Amino acid sequence: MNPIEEVKEAETRLKNKIAEAAKNDVLKTFFLNAFQNLPAKVQKVQWTQYTPHFNDGEPCVFGIHGLYAVIDGVTGDSSRHEARDVWDLSCHKHITEGERKVLEEFERQLEEIQTILNIAFGDGVQVTLDREGNMEVEDYDHD
Repeated sequence: MNPIEEVKEAETRLKNKIAEAAKNDVLKTFFLNAFQNLPAKVQKVQWTQYTPHFNDGEPCVFGIHGLYAVIDGVTGDSSRHEARDVWDLSCHKHITEGERKVLEEFERQLEEIQTILNIAFGDGVQVTLDREGNMEVEDYDHD
């Protein structure tokens, strides 16, 4: 194996180790603690994370793109989702302004750790998290 291949293999091993530790330990603890501060009626939170394909001449940079709250017992149309119980924070009529601010703070925290989220869950995914710390990661096409 040549030196470049060795470095790439070491990088892959380190990323895998970080991803496993993040999903199983660090992130799970972070998410469980965050849910203690979120409004009780929020069953789940969901966000997408990806690198845009085009950014009007600006660099295309990985990021968190929108936090959605899944509210128990509330139905209605959401601006971006087909599911009737997933709500974009900007148009959610079933949370108070104080609850919205708590959710927006959680979204800000996600943006601060987006590099770890990228390593842990990948690029081009939708992440759903519930109050028990269960995580579901699905491919997401942002085109």
